[in-house]
Amino acid sequence: MSRLEKLKQEMLDAVDSICESYKKEQEAKEVYEYPIYKVSIYSKQIVKFTNLTEGITMSKGNSSYDVGYFNDNLVSCTDRDLWLDLPYDKDTGFYDMQIITCRDKDWDFENLRLFSEAVNMTYNVIKPIEHPSEFMLEQQRLAIERFIDAKKI
Repeated sequence: MSRLEKLKQEMLDAVDSICESYKKEQEAKEVYEYPIYKVSIYSKQIVKFTNLTEGITMSKGNSSYDVGYFNDNLVSCTDRDLWLDLPYDKDTGFYDMQIITCRDKDWDFENLRLFSEAVNMTYNVIKPIEHPSEFMLEQQRLAIERFIDAKKI
């Protein structure tokens, strides 16, 4: 490598370093209100972020992390190549595609639904399901895949 080529490469490396530093600085300036719910485009895992790189697995998807696992070394929730925002209702504490049970006061029954399906319905009691059936987990997985596919368009 000639001296000129070496100098050119050093300059390019310096510019890359400056750009990366600027990007990190801009991310640090952004203010987020936690929790933030995200779904991984690749593993279909749903994470409740408690800060920029820490969170709790809410739905396993294809990841190796079990539900409830706290990870303090996640890829930043600002990485749009990996994470998609999930709608979250701060009043109820539910996130989109969460498996819930709904009970209507007029009818004595429980109905298993994804929160995104129950939002526009009139149920009096809505609560999360601690241990959903395999059928409901499959319904959740399919809903997540549809959500991700719709966002890719």
